[in-house]
Amino acid sequence: MSYLKYFVTASIAMLLTLGAIAQKQFPVINKDILFQQIDQDTTRARFFMVVSFVNYCQGVADINPDIKMLDSITNHQTRYFLCQASRGKDDRGEYLEKVLKHYGIDERTVYLIDDQKYKTEKKDPRKQGAAFRNDLCSSCSLYSVISGTFYIIFDKEKNILFSGFMLHDKQLSAILTCNK
Repeated sequence: MSYLKYFVTASIAMLLTLGAIAQKQFPVINKDILFQQIDQDTTRARFFMVVSFVNYCQGVADINPDIKMLDSITNHQTRYFLCQASRGKDDRGEYLEKVLKHYGIDERTVYLIDDQKYKTEKKDPRKQGAAFRNDLCSSCSLYSVISGTFYIIFDKEKNILFSGFMLHDKQLSAILTCNK
């Protein structure tokens, strides 16, 4: 009987381990962690773009082209923080991985917005994204609209250079080239 108990226990442990290995773990982010990352950055980044997004928003399709555009303006001197707002565990993990793969988004730049610090109704993850956005950018709370995708660009001193729902290459080029 003890052999059977051992076998069942070992089998359950193995299945739990395999499940943990199969699901990618993304780091959690909040304002304190973001600003610490910027302060401790050792890359040649001069700019830091934060994008809050929800999986099902049409704006997710624009993230990769926007990264390429910003890289061309900043000569690849931008570090990216793509921060997923969530309804909870059901839209993280495997589902999030599928979204990232579908849009060709680099998983190394993806973070999960802190569920503990930015608690909202689970029915609308845009509210979590807006809470995170407003914590990073107090003037952003003036936006009455919440959306699935929102951009904030900081310099190394954590000054906000741009915030908005869409990026425009000429506008960004003018803003960022003035900050050299």
